[in-house]
Amino acid sequence: MLLISCGGNKGRIRIEGEFRNLNQADFLVYSPDGGFDDIDTLHLLKGRFRKDLSVAGGPFTFTIIYPNFYTLSFVASGGAKVRINGDALALKDVVVSGADSVIPHPTELPDERLHVGMRLPKVDIIEQSRQPGKYLLIGFWANWRSGASVVNTVIKRALQSYGSDKLCALSYSLDLDQRMRRIGEGADSLAWQSYCDYLAWESPAVVRLGIRNIPMLILLDPQGKIVALGSNYTSDIEPTLRKLRKE
Repeated sequence: MLLISCGGNKGRIRIEGEFRNLNQADFLVYSPDGGFDDIDTLHLLKGRFRKDLSVAGGPFTFTIIYPNFYTLSFVASGGAKVRINGDALALKDVVVSGADSVIPHPTELPDERLHVGMRLPKVDIIEQSRQPGKYLLIGFWANWRSGASVVNTVIKRALQSYGSDKLCALSYSLDLDQRMRRIGEGADSLAWQSYCDYLAWESPAVVRLGIRNIPMLILLDPQGKIVALGSNYTSDIEPTLRKLRKE
């Protein structure tokens, strides 16, 4: 009995840990490559948490989303006991033990930061969304970020105001769950292209472009150059669209 109780359970993974300067919180945890279905919650109380997840085989990737939406990703297999220790005031410095490996958090490269006048780095889904002779309005959003779904409202407004003959759009969701994405998009399908790979901040396009906050809107000219960007449609994007309409 002693040997059985001490041995690892290959059909599950245990995630436990302790955080200083944080008494109570809920962390979200999911596996983008199928370690387990759906999204689960790690309940932290008095700075500590413990969760057993049904996981068979592996290795799989696991991503934890903190309340401030910063993420921690690691690789582990069924039977692993992963321990996470850190300080809520320094989330980048947490220590993870028991995992096969820890995936470095994606960071912005200094020469890749987006700004008006630069050509947007190539991303397949964005390249596929461009249409000859048209400006492209890209909106990054997620249902879990309060207020971010306004992206779909302002894209609709832009297309109605400036015409689909001059403007096309891409709604890029950082949601983690298909049901939640549909809530943010509304009951009906969007009338323009939308995309989501359910990887949130780990989405290759988000990492490639250095997106670190949502909502984020980017307006490209027909050649793929950024002519406007920002989180506020009225102040950051619409003035440029008005100028274009007068040309």
